[in-house]
Amino acid sequence: MASHLQSKLSAFLRRVPKKELLAVLMLVLAIIFFRSERKELRTIIPHLHKANPLWIAAGLAVTAIYIIFQAGIYRQSFRAIGLRFSWMNAILLFLKRNFISVFLPAGSISALAYTPSQIRKAGFSKTQVFQASGLFGFAGLLTVILVGLPVVTVTAFSLQRGQTGYAIAGLGVLVLLLGTLLVLTRSFSRKGKLYHWFTKKFPSATPFIDDLFSTNVHKRPYAGAILFSIGVELCGILHIYIAMLAVGMPPSWMAAAAAYIAAVLMMIVSPFLKGLGAVEISMVYVMHQLGYPLSPVLAMMVLFRVFEFWLPLLVGLAAFAWKGRKIFFRVAPALFTLVLGMVNIASAVIPPIRFRMHVLREYLPVEAMHASNWVVLAIGLGLVLTAAFLLRGARTAWLVAIAFSVISLVGHLTKALDYEEAIIAGITLIILLTTGNQYRSRFRGPLLKKLTTNDTFRQRAHFLLNQYGDSALDYFKVYKDKLYFFSARHQGFIAYRIAGSFAVVLGEPVCAEEYKADILKEFDQQCRRMGLKTAFYRVNEEGIPYFRTLKMKKLMIGQEGIIDVEKFSLEGRDKKSLRNGLNSLQKKGYTVAVHHAPHIPEFIQQLKAVSDEWLQNFTREEMIFAQGMFDERELIRQDVITVEDGEKKILAFMNIIPSYAEDECTYDLIRKTHDAPAAVADALMIQLISYARDHQKMFINLGMVPLTGITQPDNPAEQLLKTLTPAMKRFRQFHGLREFKEKYATFWENKYLVYGHDFDLLQLPAALKKVMQPVY
Repeated sequence: MASHLQSKLSAFLRRVPKKELLAVLMLVLAIIFFRSERKELRTIIPHLHKANPLWIAAGLAVTAIYIIFQAGIYRQSFRAIGLRFSWMNAILLFLKRNFISVFLPAGSISALAYTPSQIRKAGFSKTQVFQASGLFGFAGLLTVILVGLPVVTVTAFSLQRGQTGYAIAGLGVLVLLLGTLLVLTRSFSRKGKLYHWFTKKFPSATPFIDDLFSTNVHKRPYAGAILFSIGVELCGILHIYIAMLAVGMPPSWMAAAAAYIAAVLMMIVSPFLKGLGAVEISMVYVMHQLGYPLSPVLAMMVLFRVFEFWLPLLVGLAAFAWKGRKIFFRVAPALFTLVLGMVNIASAVIPPIRFRMHVLREYLPVEAMHASNWVVLAIGLGLVLTAAFLLRGARTAWLVAIAFSVISLVGHLTKALDYEEAIIAGITLIILLTTGNQYRSRFRGPLLKKLTTNDTFRQRAHFLLNQYGDSALDYFKVYKDKLYFFSARHQGFIAYRIAGSFAVVLGEPVCAEEYKADILKEFDQQCRRMGLKTAFYRVNEEGIPYFRTLKMKKLMIGQEGIIDVEKFSLEGRDKKSLRNGLNSLQKKGYTVAVHHAPHIPEFIQQLKAVSDEWLQNFTREEMIFAQGMFDERELIRQDVITVEDGEKKILAFMNIIPSYAEDECTYDLIRKTHDAPAAVADALMIQLISYARDHQKMFINLGMVPLTGITQPDNPAEQLLKTLTPAMKRFRQFHGLREFKEKYATFWENKYLVYGHDFDLLQLPAALKKVMQPVY
C-alpha cells in the first residue's frame, strides 16, 4: 500500500509544472512583501516632514555614493579575471540584480545568476559572469566580517552581559559560511576530494566546473573590489548616523555601526525578501538596548530603509522601466486618450461644483455652459473610439485625438471650471504632440506603380534574381502571392505582402550588397507614405547590419539547417537507426526514384492524391510566403523524388525547387500517405543528398525550424520564446521537426524577424499568419 502511494506521489510530482509553480510563488511573495511594507510606506512621508531636510539631502547623496561603490565592486571583480567592464554597465547590473533579489528566495545569492543584456552584448561568457559574480558575493561576505568583528567587540563592552550573544552568534555563522566557501573553492580549484566527489556525482557539470575555477584571480584589482565593499559597509553605517541626526536623536557612531551590522546579518541569513521584518526588529532591538527610546528609533529606522533599501529599489525599477520606455510611449497616447474619454463622460454626468458655477456665470452665459457640457460628453465618446485606432498607429486618429484634447481642455474650463479634468486633457495633449513621429500617414488613392505585381514585374524580378540571388529563399520571392517594390535609384527589388498595417517582407532586398541599405531606406519611406509599418521575415545573421540605419530591432525566430554534402555519411554508430530504417524499406520492396521535369498530368495527379491525404490525415493546412503549396503548374517544372511500394503506388514525395544560392540545393514539400512507413522521409532525404552530389552541389538547405536554437537570448522577447515554447503544446511539432533535421544538418544558421518597435510584436503574429494564407 505504502509503495503504491509512493509511486502515485512520485508520478504526481513529475507532472507538476515546477517552473509555473515557482513563478506563482514569486508573485505571491511579491504581494506579501508590498502588503507587509504598506505601513512603512504610509509612515515614510510623515517622518520625512518632521525630519531635517539638510540631513535628508545628505542621506540621498550617500545613497548615490553607495550605488557607485556597489558598481565598483562589480567593476573590480570583472577586472580581477581580466575583463573590462564600464561604470555604466556596472551600475545597471547592480541596480537590476538588487531589484530582483527582493523577490527571489535567498535573493542576495540567487540574483547573481541574472545576466542583463548589457553583459550579454559585451560578449562575456556565462562562466566569466559567474566567476565575477562569485567574487562580488565573496567580497561582500568578507567585508561584513572585517567591519562586523571590531563593531561587535566594541559594542560588547558597552552592553550588559548576554546582550551581544545574538550578534556574536550571527557573526559566528557568517565566519563559518565564509570558511566553508574558502574550503570549497580551494578543493575545486586544486581538484581535491570534494571536486572528485562532485564530478563523479554530476559528470555533465564537469566542463562548467573546470571553466569556472580555471581563471586566475588578479590580486590587485580584487583588492580594489574589497575596498569598494568596505566603502559600502561604511555608507550603511553613515546612513544610520545621518538618519539619527535627521530625526533629532543623539548621534553615536558605535550605535550606528551596531545597528547596521545587525541589519546586514538579518539580510544575509533571511531566506527571502531581504530580511523583511527581521531587519526592522533587529535594528530596533539593538538601539533600544543601547538606551534609545522607541519612537525616535522607529523614525530613524524608516529613514534608513528609505536611504538603503527603497531608493535603490526604485532606481532599479526605473532601470528596468527605461528599457521598456519605447513600449510605454507607444501605448501611453492611446491609454491617456482612453482615460481622458472616460473622464469626459464622467465629468459630463456628475453634477458640477456650485461655487465654481457661480464664479463662471460672471463671465459666460448659462447656455454656453450647457453647450460645453454636451460637447465634453460627445468628445468623450469620440476619444474612447479614437484610442483603439491610435494603437494601430493611424495618423488620422492622432490628429483627431489632438483636436479632441484641445476641445476637452477648453470645454472643461467653460462648463464648470473643472481644472482637474483640464489638467488631464493638457497632459494627454502634450503626450500626443511629443509622440507624433510614431504615427504614419495613411495613403490615399490607388497603389503607387512601384508597389505592384503582374507578369511583367515578375519577369523583371526573375532577371534580377539571376544576377543577385544568393538564397534558397529567393525562389519564393517570385511566388504568386508577392507584391514588388523596385528601387528608383538602383537595380534591385523587395518582395512582400500586406497584412493589416504591415508590409511584411520576405528576407532582404535582392540587389548588389552595397545598395541594400539604400533600398531598405527607399522602401521604408514609401511604406510611411502608405501608412504601413515594415517587418522583415527570415533575415540572415549577416543581413542584420543593413537595418541599423533604420534603427530596427531583431528577434531570433529559428534556425536553418544546412547539410555539407561531402561531409555527410551513413557510417558510424549515430547513424545505425537510420541505416536500419532504410534497410527495412528496401527489404519490404519499397523503391526510391527521381522523376525529372517536365511531368505528365497523370503523375501530377498521383502526387496530388498523396498531398490531399497528407493534409487531411495529419490535420495540416497549406501555408505560403516562405514556402510553397501544392501547385500543379509549379510541380510540372520541378524534379520530384518519390517513394513507391511494390505496385508502383506513390506513398511519399519531395519536390526539388530552384535555389539561387551558388552550389546549394533545396526542396519545398515533403508529403506522405497515412500508411507510409516511418522511414520514407529518411529515404527521400538520402536520395536528395545523392541528387545533390550528382549535380555537383556542395550544400543542401533543409529550411528553417521555427522557435528552436535560441540558446543565449539577446533580449526579453527571445528569453520569453525560449522559456515558453518548450511548454506549449502547439509548438512541440517544431521540436520533432528539429530532431528529424538534426540527423542530417552539418551546421545551423540563425534566422531573424526584423521589426520597428517592441509594440509591433503584439500585432506581428496575426500579420504573419495572414501573409502565410494561400493565394489560389
